[in-house]
Amino acid sequence: MKKTMLLLCLSLFVSSQALAHVTNEETAYSDIALRQAAPDILLLDTVGIISTVEGSRDFRPQEPLLAAEFAEWMDHFPFEYQAVDSDAEGEVHFEDINRVLFDGQLEPEVPGKGITREEFAVFVAAHAETEIDGETLLSRAGFEKGPAGEITGVEQDGEGYQLTIGGKPYDVGAHPRIQSDSADPEVWAGMTVAESLMGPDRPDGQSEAGKTHQNQAIQFVVIERDIAEALTAETKDTAIKADVDPEAGRINWVTAVTILGVALFVYMIYRRNRKDIE
Repeated sequence: MKKTMLLLCLSLFVSSQALAHVTNEETAYSDIALRQAAPDILLLDTVGIISTVEGSRDFRPQEPLLAAEFAEWMDHFPFEYQAVDSDAEGEVHFEDINRVLFDGQLEPEVPGKGITREEFAVFVAAHAETEIDGETLLSRAGFEKGPAGEITGVEQDGEGYQLTIGGKPYDVGAHPRIQSDSADPEVWAGMTVAESLMGPDRPDGQSEAGKTHQNQAIQFVVIERDIAEALTAETKDTAIKADVDPEAGRINWVTAVTILGVALFVYMIYRRNRKDIE
């Protein structure tokens, strides 16, 4: 009986994972969940502008973006771009990004400044909807702005999910990127979509040739976190830090000695009062 229940739970877990294929900031990379640039990184990952090194889940946001890495990312770009010198060495600069992705039509504040991997994501995402010769990075990659508003319904639709936003149903892509505390679509009902992207959806195994025949589906979503929930979590965190030294992982001895001193003082008063009574 126990073995049957275990197999049943395992099959439900596997089928749920196979059904959704949802990736959020905690599962996409191991080191971006607490970064303010997490939505930008997920956005560029969705569009195909950045890619991970095979076998690694580290994005390394604060490390410099090297020319060799930039050239490798270019190989995965889903649209045409200016030529990149794959033999170049050293760091990539803002002016390089401007030339390659924006035809040199932007005006970076410090063109010759080296750029980190995180800064790359922030800079490119900030200009993803900037028109260059009548097109944007998003449109060139086959994406467009999606719906925003409260998710009033979540339904399983065949092998995927469908969200109701603003009274309209939208299919969720086979491999969407979601900035949310949960990668489980079942718990999204009642939450609010701050922004989203629609793009062509290709089921597993479909060839590139069939991409143009696919329906548009939600591929990227930023879900607003409830303010009250965030404040509650921050309050709890502050309370914990008041009693525990987060760096040393032990009790804060200043607090402990103060409490012990007060307790000793009360005890001494109690002893003196008791002697007076006797």
